[in-house]
Amino acid sequence: MWNMKYLILLLFGLMLSACAGVKPSPISTAETKASSPLTGLNLDSLAFKKRWFGVGFKETENMKWKMEIDLSNNAHRVSYMDMECYGDLTLQKMEGEKATFSQKFYVGTDACKEMVTVTLQIIDDHSIHYHSYNRQGKETAVGMLVL
Repeated sequence: MWNMKYLILLLFGLMLSACAGVKPSPISTAETKASSPLTGLNLDSLAFKKRWFGVGFKETENMKWKMEIDLSNNAHRVSYMDMECYGDLTLQKMEGEKATFSQKFYVGTDACKEMVTVTLQIIDDHSIHYHSYNRQGKETAVGMLVL
Protein backbone atom coordinates (compact mmCIF):
# COMPACT_ATOMS: atom_id res chain seq x y z
CA MET A 1 0.00 0.00 0.00
CA TRP A 2 2.82 2.47 0.83
CA ASN A 3 4.47 1.71 -2.52
CA MET A 4 1.33 2.88 -4.31
CA LYS A 5 1.31 6.08 -2.25
CA TYR A 6 4.97 6.73 -3.11
CA LEU A 7 4.10 6.27 -6.78
CA ILE A 8 1.20 8.70 -6.47
CA LEU A 9 3.42 11.20 -4.64
CA LEU A 10 6.14 10.80 -7.28
CA LEU A 11 3.63 11.45 -10.07
CA PHE A 12 2.32 14.47 -8.19
CA GLY A 13 5.88 15.70 -7.75
CA LEU A 14 6.55 15.37 -11.45
CA MET A 15 3.38 17.33 -12.18
CA LEU A 16 4.54 20.05 -9.77
CA SER A 17 7.90 20.31 -11.50
CA ALA A 18 6.15 20.60 -14.87
CA CYS A 19 4.21 23.61 -13.57
CA ALA A 20 7.27 25.85 -13.43
CA GLY A 21 5.30 29.08 -13.16
CA VAL A 22 3.08 27.90 -10.31
CA LYS A 23 4.71 28.12 -6.89
CA PRO A 24 3.17 27.99 -3.40
CA SER A 25 3.24 31.12 -1.28
CA PRO A 26 6.65 31.95 0.20
CA ILE A 27 7.70 30.94 3.68
CA SER A 28 7.03 33.47 6.41
CA THR A 29 9.72 36.11 6.78
CA ALA A 30 9.72 36.00 10.58
CA GLU A 31 13.22 36.36 11.98
CA THR A 32 14.50 33.01 13.19
CA LYS A 33 17.86 31.44 13.72
CA ALA A 34 18.02 27.72 13.03
CA SER A 35 21.39 26.06 13.43
CA SER A 36 22.61 22.63 14.26
CA PRO A 37 23.77 21.96 17.81
CA LEU A 38 26.20 19.39 16.39
CA THR A 39 29.65 20.66 15.45
CA GLY A 40 30.54 20.24 11.78
CA LEU A 41 27.07 19.08 10.77
CA ASN A 42 25.82 20.98 7.74
CA LEU A 43 24.19 20.60 4.36
CA ASP A 44 26.86 22.40 2.33
CA SER A 45 27.97 19.34 0.37
CA LEU A 46 24.52 17.82 -0.14
CA ALA A 47 22.51 17.88 -3.33
CA PHE A 48 19.33 18.90 -1.48
CA LYS A 49 20.56 22.27 -0.18
CA LYS A 50 17.85 23.95 -2.22
CA ARG A 51 14.26 25.15 -1.96
CA TRP A 52 11.79 22.27 -2.36
CA PHE A 53 8.03 22.26 -3.05
CA GLY A 54 5.66 19.34 -2.70
CA VAL A 55 2.83 17.59 -0.95
CA GLY A 56 2.52 15.71 2.32
CA PHE A 57 0.09 12.92 3.08
CA LYS A 58 -1.28 11.58 6.36
CA GLU A 59 -2.93 8.19 5.80
CA THR A 60 -4.64 7.90 9.20
CA GLU A 61 -6.70 11.04 8.58
CA ASN A 62 -6.87 10.82 4.76
CA MET A 63 -5.39 14.30 4.52
CA LYS A 64 -2.87 16.00 2.25
CA TRP A 65 -1.25 19.43 2.21
CA LYS A 66 1.12 21.62 0.22
CA MET A 67 4.54 22.15 1.72
CA GLU A 68 7.75 24.02 1.12
CA ILE A 69 11.11 23.22 2.68
CA ASP A 70 13.85 25.79 2.21
CA LEU A 71 17.35 24.45 2.86
CA SER A 72 19.04 26.99 0.58
CA ASN A 73 20.54 29.06 3.39
CA ASN A 74 21.61 28.61 7.02
CA ALA A 75 18.10 29.22 8.40
CA HIS A 76 16.32 26.02 7.33
CA ARG A 77 12.59 26.71 7.14
CA VAL A 78 9.47 24.61 6.71
CA SER A 79 6.02 25.71 5.60
CA TYR A 80 2.86 23.60 5.54
CA MET A 81 0.66 26.13 3.76
CA ASP A 82 -2.69 24.30 3.87
CA MET A 83 -2.33 23.81 7.64
CA GLU A 84 -0.94 27.32 8.17
CA CYS A 85 2.11 25.96 10.00
CA TYR A 86 5.49 27.67 9.63
CA GLY A 87 8.72 27.00 11.46
CA ASP A 88 12.36 26.08 11.55
CA LEU A 89 14.23 22.86 10.91
CA THR A 90 17.34 22.09 12.94
CA LEU A 91 19.67 19.49 11.48
CA GLN A 92 20.17 16.61 13.94
CA LYS A 93 21.80 13.80 11.96
CA MET A 94 23.30 13.03 8.55
CA GLU A 95 23.53 9.54 7.06
CA GLY A 96 24.76 9.65 3.47
CA GLU A 97 22.05 11.40 1.47
CA LYS A 98 19.52 11.27 4.32
CA ALA A 99 19.12 14.15 6.76
CA THR A 100 17.12 14.18 10.01
CA PHE A 101 15.77 17.46 11.39
CA SER A 102 13.82 18.53 14.44
CA GLN A 103 10.97 20.97 13.80
CA LYS A 104 10.03 24.00 15.86
CA PHE A 105 6.92 25.89 14.75
CA TYR A 106 6.41 29.58 15.40
CA VAL A 107 2.97 29.69 13.71
CA GLY A 108 0.27 27.00 13.76
CA THR A 109 1.73 24.71 16.43
CA ASP A 110 -1.63 23.04 17.20
CA ALA A 111 -2.17 21.84 13.63
CA CYS A 112 1.35 20.41 13.34
CA LYS A 113 2.09 19.31 16.91
CA GLU A 114 2.46 15.61 15.98
CA MET A 115 5.24 16.25 13.47
CA VAL A 116 8.35 16.82 15.58
CA THR A 117 11.04 15.09 13.50
CA VAL A 118 11.50 15.12 9.72
CA THR A 119 13.75 13.02 7.51
CA LEU A 120 14.58 13.93 3.93
CA GLN A 121 16.06 11.36 1.54
CA ILE A 122 17.41 12.24 -1.89
CA ILE A 123 15.72 10.30 -4.69
CA ASP A 124 17.43 12.01 -7.63
CA ASP A 125 18.64 15.49 -8.67
CA HIS A 126 15.10 16.86 -8.68
CA SER A 127 13.15 15.06 -5.95
CA ILE A 128 13.32 14.01 -2.29
CA HIS A 129 11.21 11.81 0.01
CA TYR A 130 9.79 13.37 3.16
CA HIS A 131 8.84 11.53 6.37
CA SER A 132 7.67 13.05 9.65
CA TYR A 133 7.61 11.34 13.05
CA ASN A 134 5.99 12.02 16.41
CA ARG A 135 7.79 12.10 19.79
CA GLN A 136 7.51 8.32 20.09
CA GLY A 137 9.21 7.81 16.71
CA LYS A 138 6.05 6.69 14.91
CA GLU A 139 5.72 7.87 11.31
CA THR A 140 2.97 10.49 11.06
CA ALA A 141 3.20 11.58 7.40
CA VAL A 142 5.02 11.00 4.12
CA GLY A 143 5.57 13.23 1.15
CA MET A 144 7.38 14.07 -2.03
CA LEU A 145 9.14 17.32 -2.83
CA VAL A 146 10.63 18.58 -6.08
CA LEU A 147 12.61 21.61 -7.21
